[in-house]
Amino acid sequence: MTQEDRTVLNRAYHMLRTARISALYYENRLWWAGFWHILFEITIVATTSSGIAAWAIWKGNTGVKLFHQDIGILTWALLTGASTLVAVLKPIFAPAKHIETATRRHQGWYSFFFAVDKMILTI
Repeated sequence: MTQEDRTVLNRAYHMLRTARISALYYENRLWWAGFWHILFEITIVATTSSGIAAWAIWKGNTGVKLFHQDIGILTWALLTGASTLVAVLKPIFAPAKHIETATRRHQGWYSFFFAVDKMILTI
């Protein structure tokens, strides 16, 4: 094998490494984008309607003042506030757009990885 052949093969292996690392990077980004998307959705669904209803129940006058009622009022107020905050932040952060972008980049790098791998096999 000549020095020129070694140089070409070395550059091909560097491209293969770069493609694989980039594919893994975007796979990780895709996982985190999906995680935040699911977390936003669960927070909104779990606290919006049930949070308002439970807050109304905890605020009701039962005639007996218990310590856990104060905790319940505070808890449901925080959950309802968190739900409102997440509902406002969701369009700003747009996790679905990040999922789409990371998916396209991940697929592109994997396609490039397989193309370079095929090229190395032919060399």
